[in-house]
Amino acid sequence: MDLWPILIFSFEPLKLHEYLLHSFLWDIIFLNATMNIYNNNNNNEMNERRQTTYNEERHGDN
Repeated sequence: MDLWPILIFSFEPLKLHEYLLHSFLWDIIFLNATMNIYNNNNNNEMNERRQTTYNEERHGDN
């Protein structure tokens, strides 16, 4: 009787599950970091627009 199917099917799913879990967690961390950078840049642009509009309303077009 060959033992390789028992070895493959007993260890491989665990390694695959571990790999998928770790890659999934790293994807979440990376996505969260990129979204934070994007949102921060977007907020900076919106704040600049708000400040410009506020200055124009308050001081005219100087």
